[in-house]
Amino acid sequence: MTKEYKNKEQQIKYLIENKNIDPLTLSTELFEYRSYVSLVNPYKEFVCKNKIGETHIYDDPTDFSLFLNIAYIDDFISSRLNLYINAFEKHLKSFIASVYSEKMNKVSRNCDDYATWELIKASGSTNLSLKIFHDCLPIGNDYDKKFTLICAEEEVISKRISVVSTILKLSSTTTSSKNIIVNHYKANHFPVPFWIVVHELYLGDLLVLLGMLPIKEQVAFCEKLSNKTLNYNEARSMITRMTCIKNMRNIINHYEPIVPYFLGCVNDNSLEQVKKSIQLLMIHYENSPLKNIEIKPLKDFILRENDYTRKRINMLKDILGVI
Repeated sequence: MTKEYKNKEQQIKYLIENKNIDPLTLSTELFEYRSYVSLVNPYKEFVCKNKIGETHIYDDPTDFSLFLNIAYIDDFISSRLNLYINAFEKHLKSFIASVYSEKMNKVSRNCDDYATWELIKASGSTNLSLKIFHDCLPIGNDYDKKFTLICAEEEVISKRISVVSTILKLSSTTTSSKNIIVNHYKANHFPVPFWIVVHELYLGDLLVLLGMLPIKEQVAFCEKLSNKTLNYNEARSMITRMTCIKNMRNIINHYEPIVPYFLGCVNDNSLEQVKKSIQLLMIHYENSPLKNIEIKPLKDFILRENDYTRKRINMLKDILGVI
């Protein structure tokens, strides 16, 4: 069934007539600054008193400030996560740039010599075997549960080759970048050195590069993040949880509500992994020598609970307790 577009006035009328929202608490100005989709839809589960099928049932009347309170909390969580993930991603870029540049230097004494990378790409994932894996780019290496070196699965290798292709393209293109520092090197150094190309990669690409390093190097990075000694299992679990960090980053970078993501994690029983990811980000940020921003605490908000919303409100309080 097609969903018809409603302008701001029609949206307000719909909320009053169908959602029992108190008209005195609504104004068209609210929906000029934030759309209905990002101000109402994400927070229905925290405001309604019940749900029948896909229909949310509300008190009569319902104060719209209840939606705004959840939106404020959402913004607060996103602002903190943005600060933490920013520090994490910069650290990861620095680590990846250093480790892979050292490997490239051992081969050719030059961080803009991508000969080994070109060879791996040209070989194709179906032709890879452990014998041709170069220390410079261990693209086919993986580890079993006992951390014995094995050949990575075809799907994993294909994803890694895709990242290699991205790096080779970025290193050889003269197309202008949004990054001023990268543009400087493109104008004066060609091909672009790997330790500059890193700053053009997405977080997902960086995590792929991290995942194909020897296990000891993966552990070393995780120990830096957590500021404690880790065994192999602890480090691999931590790297697995970095997918949660990537997911949160993607949501925040698109300025979308983060609270629905947490609700989805409750539904698939992964909220504990998300909380551990946030705790890791916080520990890393607090121990960073570059930490220089103090975050003001969230002021108290009144969150009305009922039998339907209680679990969801408690989940929100749980996240706030961590962050």
